Amino acid sequence: MSIYEAIAAYLDAWDDMRKAYYEYRLYKWPLEGNYFILHDNPKWLKIVNVQPDVAGIPKNTAEAFIDRETGDIYRAASWNRPAKRVRGNVFSPTHGMEAMDTSIYPGVRYLRL
Repeated sequence: MSIYEAIAAYLDAWDDMRKAYYEYRLYKWPLEGNYFILHDNPKWLKIVNVQPDVAGIPKNTAEAFIDRETGDIYRAASWNRPAKRVRGNVFSPTHGMEAMDTSIYPGVRYLRL
C-alpha cells in the first residue's frame, strides 16, 4: 500500500468519525464545502481542513502532518510545523484512528502530560 492510499483510508475513516459526531450532536451533515486537501513537501504531507465561514469564504486549518517515509501522524503545532511526538500511523490496522480524539471534536488528539 502506498502512502497516498494509506492517507486516503485514514481520511475516509476520519470523515466517517466526523459524520457520526455531527449526527450524535444533531448538527447538519454534510457541511457544505467542508473537505480535506493534502499539501505535499519533501518531508511532510500536511492535511488541511477547508471549511467555509458564514460568508462562504474558505477557512483553511492545518490539522495534521504525516511523515512521508514512515506514515507517522503528528498533530499540527502551527500552519508550518508539526507538534512533537507521534500520535499514530496511517499504516496501522486501524488506519491511524489511534491518533484521533473524539471527546470534543474528531481530530488528532492532544497529548496530556
